[in-house]
Amino acid sequence: MSNKMLFLSSFSEDDIKIKNILKKELLEEGIILLNPVEDFFSNINIIEHIKQLINDSDNIIIENSNANPNIFFEAGYALGRNKKVIFLMDNSSKIPMDLANYMIIRYDKKKVLKENSFGFKKYRKYFENITEKELKNSVESINLLGKFYINNGKYKEAIKYYNNILEISKDDEETYKTKLLANMNLGIVSTILNRNKEAELYYKKALNLSNQLTDTYSEAKIYNNLGNIYSKYEKFQKAHNNYKKALQIMQSLDKKYFNTEIDITNILNNISICNIKQNKFNEAINIFNEIILIYNQIDDDKIKNSMNPKLLNIVKTNLEKLKNNKQDIYKQEMITLNS
Repeated sequence: MSNKMLFLSSFSEDDIKIKNILKKELLEEGIILLNPVEDFFSNINIIEHIKQLINDSDNIIIENSNANPNIFFEAGYALGRNKKVIFLMDNSSKIPMDLANYMIIRYDKKKVLKENSFGFKKYRKYFENITEKELKNSVESINLLGKFYINNGKYKEAIKYYNNILEISKDDEETYKTKLLANMNLGIVSTILNRNKEAELYYKKALNLSNQLTDTYSEAKIYNNLGNIYSKYEKFQKAHNNYKKALQIMQSLDKKYFNTEIDITNILNNISICNIKQNKFNEAINIFNEIILIYNQIDDDKIKNSMNPKLLNIVKTNLEKLKNNKQDIYKQEMITLNS
């Protein structure tokens, strides 16, 4: 096991206490726990300071029970530097979809604070065997860091970042995967900026790469996002054809490996909006009812909690208006499926 770990978290009172508890237990194991300065008024560049600490550490522990969006930058940078990253999440916290495939230790935060003990020894195996769970670093770190820019509205930085990736000249599977993600995310950014023609081109490039990699999950997402673009252009037949392909692929995927219910309800919602734009209200009613049926049949609370919380309410509101022959449907954007 490495002898230097970095602890990253918010600067809340509870997280500072967790850090101090961990620091004491790790020291007993001969491990030094590094952490950023807690004085915001010190004369240092905090981003550069954190980057240097990441460079100096072997493992990174990130307490992210409160889903801090800044964590995406820190985690992305750490993975890009080939560091081993473990997230700590309180048992009561929802795991963000972006972190679902990462090494996560669930723990009882209140109990740790009450007993002043984290019990590092029982979690030691996670740190020793982390390589078994490590992601393919370059692919996942690129996606995390790029999402940090997008989620924080830094679209110019995101475009520059992903365009640099597209200039990579390597000809191997991992490079194709990174370029697939880059094209998908450039499509998403272009859509946000209403550069729909550019978005269409990026999605088509991503679609070609997904076919080469036989990455059907990404393929389905791209078809959905292309459907959204054609719906905006009022090219409804092309939109429906793309939504249909997205839906067929999503429904064919093994639910053991993919939480497709969320994606399926989003695609169905997009089809409904497309129908409403064409005054096909009965078709929209049938699809809204199907969304509610899917939601009610989901037994896993984690999946239900991961679904767009506004979507179900909007679906029910729109359904009621349609049944009452009211055409003043709530104005709603199509849902983009992220990489």
